[in-house]
Amino acid sequence: MAKSKAPKNASLLLLMGLAGAVVGGLVAYIKLAPADVVPAEIRRTEPSRQTEAPVVSKVTVFTPVAQGDDVTFDERQVDVPKGTDPAVFAVNEFLRSTTIVEKEARLVAVDRRGKEAILQFNSAFNQTVGTGDEKVLLDGIRKTMGQFSEIESIRFEVEGQPMETLGNVELDQPIIVIR
Repeated sequence: MAKSKAPKNASLLLLMGLAGAVVGGLVAYIKLAPADVVPAEIRRTEPSRQTEAPVVSKVTVFTPVAQGDDVTFDERQVDVPKGTDPAVFAVNEFLRSTTIVEKEARLVAVDRRGKEAILQFNSAFNQTVGTGDEKVLLDGIRKTMGQFSEIESIRFEVEGQPMETLGNVELDQPIIVIR
């Protein structure tokens, strides 16, 4: 008597169909599921898009000048030393032209992230200044960074930690540069 193969074939076909449905369901879930349902702790984040310093041979250095009760900025073009970040050089030249911060206060690096620049200062920059001085200092840095067309806003850090204030100015949000 010959054994019937129909029940085995039917079971095998049913199992293959079920496996195909499971794989198809997984593919559809992966392709169609919204990304916001992925828990934040396991969500893939984009790496920071740090851009390189532009190659610039000259920068504008701003020097604060008192005009009665107002302060304006004189401008002069200065050659950037080879191998130096132009933004770091320009800000440090501005700081040197003022008597607002200690002589040791320096911008150490500029971390460019898209159109935002994080200005990383040394600890000598983290000091209290008067209300008038804080405006001159902030406006001078904003004007200095505003000469770089790829930068629209800045943030301040000291020794790798975000600065919360500069005198009476809150620094918890990006500061728009002055063009």
